[in-house]
Amino acid sequence: MRIDRSTSPLWLVWTARAVLVVLIAVVAVVLAKNGAAWLDQIRSFRWDVRWPLLVLAASMTTAAYAATPTGWVWLCRAAGSATPTSGLRAAWFVSQLGRYMPGKVWLFAGRTGYLRAQGMSMLRAGALPFLELAYTAAGAGVAAAVPTIVSGDFAFGGGALRGTVIAAGACMVAVPLLSPMLRLLYRLRVHGDPSGLPLPTTPGMLRTVALFAGLWMIRGTALYLWLTGFGLETAGLGACVAAAPLSWLAGYIAFMVPGGIGVREAAVVALAAPSGQTGPALAIVAGERIVLGILELGLAALSAGRSGRLRGHGRKEDA
Repeated sequence: MRIDRSTSPLWLVWTARAVLVVLIAVVAVVLAKNGAAWLDQIRSFRWDVRWPLLVLAASMTTAAYAATPTGWVWLCRAAGSATPTSGLRAAWFVSQLGRYMPGKVWLFAGRTGYLRAQGMSMLRAGALPFLELAYTAAGAGVAAAVPTIVSGDFAFGGGALRGTVIAAGACMVAVPLLSPMLRLLYRLRVHGDPSGLPLPTTPGMLRTVALFAGLWMIRGTALYLWLTGFGLETAGLGACVAAAPLSWLAGYIAFMVPGGIGVREAAVVALAAPSGQTGPALAIVAGERIVLGILELGLAALSAGRSGRLRGHGRKEDA
């Protein structure tokens, strides 16, 4: 049967809405079934707030998130972009807010559109957001697998969970380092010549993966400090470091969920928190998500404002 291309976007919209409704219904059922028990756990939990740990966690999260666009800037430079770094960072932070839309389409569309407006070809501009995602996933794989191997945490999950995390991390690392695979996937997707893909050199690949791995480890350590800062027992530092990138991956797999809200929190609780403390753990992780949302909005506004001032200054000098 031939599909009318003019109506396919409408079908996609209604499909997205239907999937979102189903997901909301599933969440409602889970809350109705477990909500009362979780509230009892929250009320009976002994909250032991340690402000120095919470301040340190917030500081580490801010530093890591503020440095995250660096990988995007490196990839844009490898693709030949001469756009000022302030503009690239502003585009990254503002488009990042698009992940709170179902399907996260606006995140990729925003970055692609910005690069197209700066004169980059459609092939390169369209490939860069997906390449960044691949390298972010590779860094997440390193950040999840290495501490799991070294620390041997996951006291609440057992050896099977530990082995699964290591295997998942290894698979995530492999994809962006295999240039032929990326070229083949792009050829199959667009039926075109992938020779113009903006792939960095091998040292550039390794540097980018190392950057994202380091940032994920910082955010995982911040997660550990955030949980312990409220007095929650965890499966250990290694488990928390692994939970941060793997929960991000879970949110992207559930791509119809805006921002991965609920999915990522559930993944963190499953990997890093003991059984019987689901309620307090969800409350603490939800609080961290609120802090991160405020941080995202603040950095988007700050970077966009700074980029606008620099452009205005440049126009005055030209005049």
